[in-house]
Amino acid sequence: MNRLEGNDLILRCREVDDTAKQAVDADLLGLMQRVAKDMRAYAFKARFKEPKPIEKKVLRKRAEGARTRSLYHSECARLRAAGADAAAVAADEQVSKLLRQADQSESYEPDHVTDGWGCRFVSLYQSEIPPIVEALLQGLEKLNKSTTSTIRMKECVIYTNRPSGDPLSIVGETMRIARRSDLARSVIAEGSIVRDPENRKSAYSSVHFVFERDVLMEHAGKDEVEEVAYFEVQVRDIFEEGWGEVQHHLLYSQKDDLSHEEGGEDTERQTWQLHLNALKTFVDGCSQHASIIKRNLEMLDKRRIASIESESLAKRNEDRKAIIKLLKDNGRRRELQKSVSLAYTLLANAESAPESEEAAWNYSKALGEFQSLKQSIGDLLEAHIGDGDLILRHLLETEAAHCAAQLAETQFRHKSNLTDEDRAQQKTLSENARDLYEQIVGTYKDDAAARLGLAKALIRVDGASALTRAEQLICDCLNLMHDDDIERHRLLPISARLQKGVVLWQKSKIVGLDPREARQLIERAVDVTQEAFRVWSGHSEDKKRTDYVRLSGHKAASNVLYYLAQLAKRGWTSEGYDEVVLRKYIDILESFSVAPYNEYYKTRDNLMQARSALGQKEVAEELARETFNELRAEAERRVGFPLDIEGVSTHLRGAEGECYRSAVDVLLTR
Repeated sequence: MNRLEGNDLILRCREVDDTAKQAVDADLLGLMQRVAKDMRAYAFKARFKEPKPIEKKVLRKRAEGARTRSLYHSECARLRAAGADAAAVAADEQVSKLLRQADQSESYEPDHVTDGWGCRFVSLYQSEIPPIVEALLQGLEKLNKSTTSTIRMKECVIYTNRPSGDPLSIVGETMRIARRSDLARSVIAEGSIVRDPENRKSAYSSVHFVFERDVLMEHAGKDEVEEVAYFEVQVRDIFEEGWGEVQHHLLYSQKDDLSHEEGGEDTERQTWQLHLNALKTFVDGCSQHASIIKRNLEMLDKRRIASIESESLAKRNEDRKAIIKLLKDNGRRRELQKSVSLAYTLLANAESAPESEEAAWNYSKALGEFQSLKQSIGDLLEAHIGDGDLILRHLLETEAAHCAAQLAETQFRHKSNLTDEDRAQQKTLSENARDLYEQIVGTYKDDAAARLGLAKALIRVDGASALTRAEQLICDCLNLMHDDDIERHRLLPISARLQKGVVLWQKSKIVGLDPREARQLIERAVDVTQEAFRVWSGHSEDKKRTDYVRLSGHKAASNVLYYLAQLAKRGWTSEGYDEVVLRKYIDILESFSVAPYNEYYKTRDNLMQARSALGQKEVAEELARETFNELRAEAERRVGFPLDIEGVSTHLRGAEGECYRSAVDVLLTR
């Protein structure tokens, strides 16, 4: 077929431009802009290639083909001069490659141009590229469901200069996303090609997509015809964007200027390309380190706030001082006083430790110190602490039981998969905590906090079979105290109700339970958790402004949201358990100002569940994406290299995994 020339070429370039503009409608452009906004891309750029640049590109490609054919003839002549016959010349790999490139370039037409429209997502960090790619494909899939003109991925290629197997490279994760047909079934079609990563001599790095879309066109003077329109999407980080702009300006700004002389100057440009490649090495290092620093700072910036349900009875700093004063007044040796300080220091370190391994180590040491103190203090164990009615033995046993319970909870939290030996050790630790609390409850009949501690310990040991007794213990706990006595009980009236709500929710999930009974249990969970919030609301404004007390109200509102959302999802709404109450607690929760903390993803998950139950899909998706990105970053921080969607789950623990899966479900079922 003869290639287009002259006016025919110019006309077809205009038609290709018109086709691209027809394909990129307001819906497609709006989608791209929303993806950029949702994923917090640093920049989003889009442009149409006008007819004249399309023509220049075609002519440049053809000129490159002519030069390549000249190289082909020169290489053939060299081989013949070296004694090769015609068959050997034709079979030569380099000759075949040059001939193929010459044929392709010389026959280049306007219809071969795939960037009649193109857009680019620029992220601040390289680690943000895979989530953008994922959001892009999911967004196109959603768009396909709402239109008759299907967008298909024609090709994906990742240009990189990172070595194969580099643990910091995003290539592997990006390729896995691009190849996941279940992620976007209509976009990643049967003919979609995901090429192996390419390493360009220019050291260029970026993710490139070519998409196609069928459009009906009626060009001037022609009948209506269906054409395939192409457009390109690039995703790169800001470091690559800056380097790419500099490189393009220095070396390629005259690329489409056909009057530009080839030859000696081109050789000089290639020499300077080596200098740019050296610069690129430094830029790549900056990009990788920026992502690493970001990931670790995000985790460091989140405070570890101890769970309000796990706080022990006494005010620890005052207790420490009171015990030391008691020992000093009774002439006990200084080493014993130091042991008291050490025990409380270890406990404080455990409560504020950023990592579970560090927390477990401190809880273990603190447990040993409190138990050792009980053995060493002797007859003073029955002495009263300060001006209250609490005796020293009771206090030390309470702190030891608390440490034992927290040790059982944190010892293996850093592991996503437990061995049989780990499970056996975890069970032993849980049984130890249970036994310590059983002893306290049996000895001190009016100890409300010990009953709450025992309820949780029983559930850790016996699971669902312990829920009924655990509920009764919490009821006993609530009956033993006054809600307004915060000085004595601190937040126990709130935390006990929160735990009772959790127990009722767990009971509602028992397999085989009658749906009516399950509904009643969830409604009771709502009721008792709302009581917790009302107790919190009754405290003074000064009390509520402190971090620890404010967190208890935040937790109560969050749990109410979750239970109400579960009722709504099951269609079990009624007066007092409906959208009105759900919206009320969304407003309450979002009005709270709390410092970032490690397990905020749980609250975000509750908000996501509530928004989803109200049919607010876009808000739910945004919350899901935040949870998804946070937990994936945490999983990758633990292993030290990027993970795909499935790989993340294997490195998350307990509630992390549950919230991650909930987020993925929301994002994949849009």
